[in-house]
Amino acid sequence: MQRAGGHAWTTARPFGLAPGPYMGGVVLFKKADGSIDAFASSRTPGRSMEVRRRQSPGDMWGPVESLGQVPEANIGLSRPKTVTELPDGRLSLTVHERNRDTRYWQITQASPQGPWGPWQLCSVPQCA
Repeated sequence: MQRAGGHAWTTARPFGLAPGPYMGGVVLFKKADGSIDAFASSRTPGRSMEVRRRQSPGDMWGPVESLGQVPEANIGLSRPKTVTELPDGRLSLTVHERNRDTRYWQITQASPQGPWGPWQLCSVPQCA
């Protein structure tokens, strides 16, 4: 295969986010500052959701980071249902619990580009 201009395609490289079967794909979110966060459910024990960040279009993607474990045992999460940027630049995610129709989990960053707070159980996709 060739790209436009006759240049050959480069070899595909693993992206590092690999959700399990039936857990949805990767969700990209572009923040107001132009940075992009990529989210996906995790297959790694002790991790429920993972994120990678890219500060600007020409930058490399940062390392895969865990958003921590949901505080209940044997919980699987699907891809994020909502990603919201709060006025102060923090992100908040709402994620549907896999195999349960009425349970959602929410997590919010403690500071912009910083660590994430604890997961909280909520009953609607638009958690408060």
